[in-house]
Amino acid sequence: MHYIARKDEIPRIGETWIPVGRKIHLVQLCLFDADKIGHHIPKELSIVKIMPNKTLGAIFLSSYGPGSTLEYDEFLLAPATVKYKSRKGYWVTHMYVNNEKAMWGGRILGWPKEMADFDWPDAVPGSARVSKGEDRICTVSYSKPLGRFRFWTKFHAPSVMDDKIMSHRFRFKADFGICRATYDIPKTSPIFDICRSRIPLLTLGGLKMEGFQAEDAEVLGFIPNKATYTVQQLVENLVKKNSPTG
Repeated sequence: MHYIARKDEIPRIGETWIPVGRKIHLVQLCLFDADKIGHHIPKELSIVKIMPNKTLGAIFLSSYGPGSTLEYDEFLLAPATVKYKSRKGYWVTHMYVNNEKAMWGGRILGWPKEMADFDWPDAVPGSARVSKGEDRICTVSYSKPLGRFRFWTKFHAPSVMDDKIMSHRFRFKADFGICRATYDIPKTSPIFDICRSRIPLLTLGGLKMEGFQAEDAEVLGFIPNKATYTVQQLVENLVKKNSPTG
């Protein structure tokens, strides 16, 4: 059973986000160096390697428009497949959005969402520039998707929420086709070290995207001796920020 988050409100834990694409939904699957990612991942999770020192990850670029729980653009780096017990999923190291409610909703669920600026005209082919102030994170240029047909993609993504290791499912349906895409990442970008030795495998561009995000939230386990104040601090900060005297 889905508990759907209310439109234009910060989704609560256990609520499913509804995304409706307004621009291209771009996914590039890559091989990443496992030894450059290990310090980003809790020791309770293990990196799944498909060849020596290589793990499968992905870079996502998407835009959620009218009909979505929240309207915003998002750039996401998930450079590793990890495993906890029997559950595998993509581990997210960087998430950039341009909607404060989306940022808080992600942080409450344990994801490292940050605010960023998106210069992204609605065009196919096209390009998107993601930055924080004057500091550019990445510029993505992409072609028109070729050979499009409509199908579902799905994956799990774990996170750490307080002392809990969580798992969430993501599903997207779109008119997917193969794209050419380039990712211009400056040396000063926080994602440069992780991405500079990646090996691109496949890039898909999807149009008319719809789906479900953060559904079927599940507690997989616990991290021993970890303080459990994170969510409460986030909520208190949010209340303070939105109070008349905050």
